[in-house]
Amino acid sequence: AHLQSLYLPQFIIDGMHIMYAEDTTWQKMSHPAGEGRFFKSGIRTSPVTSFAREIVQEENVPVGIIQSSVGGTNIYQWASGVKPGDALDGYLLNALESCFDNMPSTDVKGILWYQGCNDAINEVYAYDYENLQNMIFTQMREFFGEDTPIITTQINDANQDSTASLGYYDAWSYVKDVQRRNPELYDNVYVVGTSALDLGDTIHNSAKSNLSVGDAWARTALNRVYGKTDVRYLHPTIDTATVKDSHTIELVFKNTGDEGLFVREDTKRIGITNGLYTIQLGDLKQEFVVRQGGSEKLTSSNTNKGTELNITDAVLQDDGKTVILTTEEEMSGTIAVDCCYGKRFAPSLTDKETGWSVL
Repeated sequence: AHLQSLYLPQFIIDGMHIMYAEDTTWQKMSHPAGEGRFFKSGIRTSPVTSFAREIVQEENVPVGIIQSSVGGTNIYQWASGVKPGDALDGYLLNALESCFDNMPSTDVKGILWYQGCNDAINEVYAYDYENLQNMIFTQMREFFGEDTPIITTQINDANQDSTASLGYYDAWSYVKDVQRRNPELYDNVYVVGTSALDLGDTIHNSAKSNLSVGDAWARTALNRVYGKTDVRYLHPTIDTATVKDSHTIELVFKNTGDEGLFVREDTKRIGITNGLYTIQLGDLKQEFVVRQGGSEKLTSSNTNKGTELNITDAVLQDDGKTVILTTEEEMSGTIAVDCCYGKRFAPSLTDKETGWSVL
């Protein structure tokens, strides 16, 4: 067998520094810069390395990352007051704040926030996620400053339990939609998507995917924090949804760039390291769900969802931003359209320039 060498560009460069909560001292960033070593060994690759590298190279300034992340945590472990009296209530925010005990100020450039998977599989937290997220954002801004930029991240897919009765489909999608709307809910809060990215195991992004997340974070920071307005950072997302007649829905997307959207026809891989599962892309009918007669706002899984209609056609128009859906049944009453719904969804609709899927 012949092992071919691979050339990898220099990844860790001068000017990249990191601090972990267990020792609160600055050190040169090195692999792995994963989960905060305060709680775990940090064996996974992290998006912060590619993020920091791009900021250092573009701005020619040193970058310091305070890494306090811990995988598999619920939002109550970050926000104080969600579970009063519980030993874990808000303990992670306290750990983050302790990193500043010996610093001259709490003046930071911004916050990178990627959280929500554990809440998305828990009915108690999923349908209260908008309120709980507001609590942690408010508490962080009370500490760091009320205008501190927060770059949030929409959760990806998960190749785990496929039983919809457990609420994974509805609750997972509900949390994703809250995250999609973050720029509408708050000032100076932004969102990047992950739906187009492969998973390395049942729930975590692959190493290559994490590079893409870091790049999207960097683009957002370069535009919104460092003032480089020519750097594109907005992900495509829905603008309007209109019922045109009893069988036709028009979806118009915004933030689609000069080249517009296209339909991917390859595959998305999830669970690479523990039994490869692939999702075939290319059929827009698989990307959307149309429901009739449901509640305007879900408050629990598998209730008041209405009736799912059959989509017979889904076509991206020549303008690169409009999709026409056709249903087999006649539509009437309240109509809802879901995009990339639940788990094992098919993110075919993609930005030509960036490769980002729609939020």
